[in-house]
Amino acid sequence: MMRTADIERACAYVQENGITISQDVQRPHPGLAYFHIVDSEGHEIMIAQSEWINPNPVRPIVPDHPIQNRINSVVIPVIDLKRATEWYGKLLGQQIKPDRQDGGPIYWFDMPNGTGILLDDNRNNRDLAALPTFMLKAANIHEACAFVRSTGMKIVRDVQFDHYFIVEDPEGNAVMICL
Repeated sequence: MMRTADIERACAYVQENGITISQDVQRPHPGLAYFHIVDSEGHEIMIAQSEWINPNPVRPIVPDHPIQNRINSVVIPVIDLKRATEWYGKLLGQQIKPDRQDGGPIYWFDMPNGTGILLDDNRNNRDLAALPTFMLKAANIHEACAFVRSTGMKIVRDVQFDHYFIVEDPEGNAVMICL
């Protein structure tokens, strides 16, 4: 889901840029409006405008916990990284940064709230039963991995490039933990 402050303007932008709308604007109740689009890989994405504010945000019990209580990036699996990068660049109104198109398996978009979008062709993860769909942040990747290991949680990809590792939750979902 992507958030907008103006659902009508977002919908007009999407239409002007030839992006497929799979569900027109819905307004299920006051303060909420949304529509769906389809990306270059066939994924459905909700664009939403909401006035709701969580009155009781979650606060971590342990402030210096090795895995931070925030999503670092949403991971979108793609087949054609170049095509997907261009599509998301158009959708987000961001110029493609050539230094990020280095032939590697990922491209990322920085977002104003700190949570990014990471496009991943998963060439390094084809052996996994499930691909990660989001990343949690860690200040020290080795400390975070040691913590996860000490809990007995299943690590399906040990620390790679001193940058990330992947765990599997009890439901079989892959979760990436990254610097």
